[in-house]
Amino acid sequence: MKLAVICNPAKVSDEESLRVEIKRRWPDAGLKWLQTTVDNSGEGQARQALDRGAGLVLVAGGDGTVAECAGPLASTGVLMASVPMGTGNLLARNLGLPLDRTDENTKDRISWLAYVFGGARALRRTKSTRYEVSVDNGSTVSARASSSTATTQARPES
Repeated sequence: MKLAVICNPAKVSDEESLRVEIKRRWPDAGLKWLQTTVDNSGEGQARQALDRGAGLVLVAGGDGTVAECAGPLASTGVLMASVPMGTGNLLARNLGLPLDRTDENTKDRISWLAYVFGGARALRRTKSTRYEVSVDNGSTVSARASSSTATTQARPES
C-alpha cells in the first residue's frame, strides 16, 4: 500500500524522528512525504496524495490540518489516519484516541519538542485493529489501522 504523510511543520518540530518511526512501522509502504504551508494547510497535499495513488494518508498535525485533509479524501476509499500533534487535539480527544500524557515538567524543559517525542512514543505503543466500514450504498471497506475517524462532508454548491 502506498503511504502519504501530510505533515504540518508548525506542529511537528522533529520531523526526522517522525519519519524514522513511520518507516519503522511501514517499511514497504512507498512513503511520500508532503508538508503543509501557510498558503496550503492540507487540502492541496491531500489532493497530491490522491493523484499519486496513496492508499493511506497519515496526517501529522492538529485538528485544523486533519480537517483540511479530510475533505478531499472523503468518498474516495482512501484511508486517513491521524497522529495528533496539535495543541488541544480536540478531535482525537472526542474520538477517544490514545494521546501521550507528556508531563508538564518535560513540556516546560523542552517546549514543543515534548509533543513530538510523545507522538512518536504513542505510535510505537498503539496496536492496530481490523476495521470494516459500510456506507449507505452497501459497499464495505476493510482495513487494519490504529484508529479510525468517520466524518461527513458537505459538497460545495455550484
